[in-house]
Amino acid sequence: MYKYDLTGVSNYKAFENKIANKEFENLSLAFVDVNGLGIVNNTLGHEAGDFMLLTVASIMSKYFRKSDIYRKGGDEFIILAEGLSEEETKTRLTVITEELKDYDYSISYGVAHEDKCDNITSLIEKADTLMYEHKEKNKNEYIYIQDES
Repeated sequence: MYKYDLTGVSNYKAFENKIANKEFENLSLAFVDVNGLGIVNNTLGHEAGDFMLLTVASIMSKYFRKSDIYRKGGDEFIILAEGLSEEETKTRLTVITEELKDYDYSISYGVAHEDKCDNITSLIEKADTLMYEHKEKNKNEYIYIQDES
């Protein structure tokens, strides 16, 4: 009920339940976007897109607890890295990015951190904004980021 069968990570409903009326301490929140999923689905088929999502989730699960990874929907994931510094979270995401190159996949991400977080919505918005800045800054490096039409 709270997991996506495809990726094995929790779904957004589980995320909503986790954050409901909860204060977090030393929380790094990562907003992750799988670059080019729509193009992969449209050009190579949904099976290839499913493999892409499964691969990304699997590699993220090597560096973060699977219970801390939530698929927001489509090509977006949220990672709640409680107890990890912003720098450590970014370092792990950099390693994930490097591993994904073996598959010709890429992610964009933004990380926001608060020592004491009682308004997770603002942390999500900040991480989301940083993710879009990361995507724009690195768009020429992404294999599937731009449609060829």
